Parts: sequence; structure tokens; C-alpha cells
Amino acid sequence: TRVYVPFRQKRLVGYVVALQASSEFSPIKNVISVLDDEAPSLDARMLAFTQKFADYYACSWGEAIETSLPVALRKKKKLSISSGGKSGEASNKFRRMLVYGPASPESWAFVVGEIKKARAAGQPVIYLVPETALIGKVRVSLKKECGEEVAVWDRALTSRKELAQWIAMKTGKAQIVVGTRSAVFAPFDRVGLIVIQDEDDLSYKQEQSPFYHARHVALMRAQAEGGTLLFVTPAPSAELYFECREPPAVIDRFPAAKMSEFQIVNLADFKPSSKMVVSFPMQNAILSTLAKKGKIVLFLNRRGFSLGTRCNQCGFTVKCARCNVTLSYLYSKKKLVCHLCQFSTDLPQFCPHCKGAYLRSWGAGVEKIESELARSFPEAKIGRYDRDTK
Repeated sequence: TRVYVPFRQKRLVGYVVALQASSEFSPIKNVISVLDDEAPSLDARMLAFTQKFADYYACSWGEAIETSLPVALRKKKKLSISSGGKSGEASNKFRRMLVYGPASPESWAFVVGEIKKARAAGQPVIYLVPETALIGKVRVSLKKECGEEVAVWDRALTSRKELAQWIAMKTGKAQIVVGTRSAVFAPFDRVGLIVIQDEDDLSYKQEQSPFYHARHVALMRAQAEGGTLLFVTPAPSAELYFECREPPAVIDRFPAAKMSEFQIVNLADFKPSSKMVVSFPMQNAILSTLAKKGKIVLFLNRRGFSLGTRCNQCGFTVKCARCNVTLSYLYSKKKLVCHLCQFSTDLPQFCPHCKGAYLRSWGAGVEKIESELARSFPEAKIGRYDRDTK
């Protein structure tokens, strides 16, 4: 149960996890108010789960409890709801299933079939997606397939909407939830099925304390509650595929009707000039695609024009004074920029170390690729998309 209590010179929300008749501490301060009137914010099952979470991820129990609650309930927000009806009993036999292959009507029908099985048994369902943009589409599809209310739990919601969705799950009005990684803490009595879409996506990692991976938290919860854990992904991570090789785990593959064509180019064979960025095979492929009025996407994991600036006389490399990483040159801003802390400075006219007059830039970023393509293919319309474009 949540309570509002004095803590040193402050007043904070605390969580009562057990009661005892007496205490060795004296004097004991009084609880100012009880914030949960009827049903507690966390039932016994979720309380035990948060303790297990805290032990595994080496955080405090309080941190684990706060992570499992909506933002409004971490503050002095009164809650007066009755507990929802009990969920149907799970089989108590944890199952792990992996479905991989490109998205297709067949793979979606398989997933919907598993969801309907869980709902027919009266068991709640959690459907995790890696990013907020996917929630709406999945929610609409599930409402259409299952014919019942589908809740949303995502930290991008306003505090008020998040709490309303949480209460709908807590009271049993919604038995299916779609959300990002925080939805793994949905306040259901006993989860029958957890679906994780694109489990290899890095968005499932929590980058603030307490640090956790939603894939493993879902595993912990499904094991504790005897539910089914279903992974749906076009390309499973190596560790998941390894874990699912042995029974009783099940692997189902839905292969693509037509595989993509690909070619690996050895730049030592097809890049005669060090100044040349786009190889001959890629140039030919671009020309062929443009001739067919096609569209082309090129990916490069380097921002800016050049990757570094070095003095030809002493070998000094211009680096960030704070991060000690090489500064990239952004032609659009005419600045040297640190990709870690965003520190920027003008391109020096002379070497800061030896005062030499010749500084040479090296490496190729997306701006340089854009410039070279514009010269090589003047008939093409070229756009650049990165964090430096509007």
C-alpha cells in the first residue's frame, strides 16, 4: 500500500510491504495519510515480482516498485478503486515460443491465434512493441481481431491518461495491453501470454536506473506466473535463438515468398582511388535503378562531412576537450562537432600543437556521400536524413 510519510525534512511517498508489531527504533513518526483506500497499488503477486526484479538487477526494492507503477502513483495521488476480478488460471507450465521471418498474414494469424487461446481461458495478454509509433496500429488490429477493449501503456502518455489505462487493467475492464517496455509491468492478476515483437530491438533496454531488459523481465514474469512467452521477430537475436533450440521451447519459421538479392563488395578490388567513396558496383546499381525510375536508400553510420582533422606535419588530431574523441566536421554548420557531448568549435586555421599551416581532413560521413552523389548523378534528386537535418 502507498503511504505519504515524513522523511527527514521532506514528505515523500512510501510503500508498505509488511507489518510488524513493534520496532527497535524510537521515536516512530506517524504516517501522514494512506494513499490507497481499498485495493493496494500492488497485489501480493506483483509485490513478490518486484522483489525478485530488485534482487536480479541489484536495485532497491523501492526503485523496482516505482518502475512498475504509473507516474501519477509515484506522487501524492489518492487512489480509490476496487480490485478487479481474478484472471483465469494459467496452466502453470511456462512455455517459450519463437516465431521468426518477415511480417506476413500467416505469422500474424499465428500470433492472433495464441492471443485468442489465452483470452478464451480468461487470461490477460501483454503485447510489447519496441517503439511508440507501432502501438496504434497493433492496438487497432487487436481490437478488430479480439473484439474487446485494448489498453495502452507507454511512458509517452500524459500522466492522467497513463493512470486511466492502468486503472482499466487493474480493475479488469481491459485484459489486453499494448505498449513499450514498461508495459511488461501491467497490473494483471496472472498473465497468460506475453508477446514481444522485434525482440532484438535495442529499445527494450532501459537506459536509466534501474537498468533492465524487457525481454528478460518478461521471461521472469512468465516463468513466475506460468504463462507463455511468444517472441515475434524477422531476425531473432543470437542469444534468444540459442535459448530456444532445446525443447520444450518451440521455433516456428515463416520464410519469405521471395528473398532479397544482395552482393558483398570488396572495396580493395573495386575502389582504385582513395578519394573515391562509392564503389564501381554500387555506381552501376544506382545507374540501373535510376534508369528504371526507382528509388535508392544508402545507409552510413557516420554523420558530418569528414570524420577527423589531422596535422600533416606533427600528426596532431583535433579532439574534444571534454570527451577526448575525434571531432567530426559538419559542412552544414561549418563546425567541428563532438558526437558525444555536442561540443562544437571552428575549424582551426593552424595546428593547435605545432602551428603548422596544413590541416588535412580524413574519412567520409553522410554529407560527403551526398556531395559525391550529387556530382556523379546530377539527374537524381538527393535528400539527406540525419540528426542535423530539419
